[in-house]
Amino acid sequence: MKGRNRWVARQVRLYRLDRNPLRRRWDRIEAFVVAIVLVLSMAGVPFAVRLGLTVYEQGVTSERSGRWVSGRLVSNAPAARWADPEGGLNTVKAPARWPLADGGSGTGMVDVPEGSKAGSPVRIWLDASGKPVTKPPERATTVAKAVVAGSGVMLLGFGTLLLAYGATRCLLDRRRHTAWEEEWAAADRRWHKGPSI
Repeated sequence: MKGRNRWVARQVRLYRLDRNPLRRRWDRIEAFVVAIVLVLSMAGVPFAVRLGLTVYEQGVTSERSGRWVSGRLVSNAPAARWADPEGGLNTVKAPARWPLADGGSGTGMVDVPEGSKAGSPVRIWLDASGKPVTKPPERATTVAKAVVAGSGVMLLGFGTLLLAYGATRCLLDRRRHTAWEEEWAAADRRWHKGPSI
């Protein structure tokens, strides 16, 4: 913990804006860029959280807007083409019909165990638009999508800021080295001039 506190204190001393006469113009520009990167990083947190919450709310709405219906297969499902190595049932797409709330009927392709016979009952999950989907949305999937969206935006934003800082630092380091070389050359000329008589 002490090592981390020392590192933080050293970074604060390095990048603070002060009137230190040894701090050059390039050092002040870098300190300003670091401050901007920190501010923009912190400003991105609420945006990322809001995006994650929006994705979560959309997922929950999707979970609640669908419904289960009972239907029947219109025709036989295709027979087995391969064996499941884990011993489970393979599913295939087959046409089914189900009743709608307005008294009509809906039809579409649904997942059923292979080899199912025509007229077999099937449970079908309909999304908000009334279309059959493979399976209903799960809360774990909703949470995972929200976390990925929020953290993805944070990582992308922070990565972009770090790249911008890195490019700025490279430019500033070149300026620093050029300035150092010029100052050393000037000092060298003064030192080799020798004393004037």
